[in-house]
Amino acid sequence: MSTAHALDRLEAFLLDMDGTIYLGSRLVPGAAEFIKFLRETGRRFLFFTNNSSRDKTEYAEKLSALGIAAMPKDILTSGEATAQYLLAETAHHQVQVLGTPSLERELLGAGLDVVEENPDAFVLGYDTTLDYQKLAQAALLL
Repeated sequence: MSTAHALDRLEAFLLDMDGTIYLGSRLVPGAAEFIKFLRETGRRFLFFTNNSSRDKTEYAEKLSALGIAAMPKDILTSGEATAQYLLAETAHHQVQVLGTPSLERELLGAGLDVVEENPDAFVLGYDTTLDYQKLAQAALLL
């Protein structure tokens, strides 16, 4: 079966962003055209990322700045997935976070409590703001 025919059968796409849609501050060649194709043919798609350093609003802004119109609802981050899991599958709703302020905001916005002491769970994310104090605090807790 040719690639074109296989693509015709697909109705929905999960699209990783970093390295697939863009590299740093540059679009991957063909990415904008592929998103345009998905939109023109009425296919559903969701951008996702395992990089928790930004929230979905920041990722939507980045995509838009690169020429791909995106809304926060078009994006699923690992921070959001973590919050959904903790809220739906566990009783662990008070969390300590080793991550960026964006990750903390995302967890708070989902309904988790971000605490400094006596957490139910510890959330570790990619932290571009990591410093010795944050690392020491996490090590002492763990």
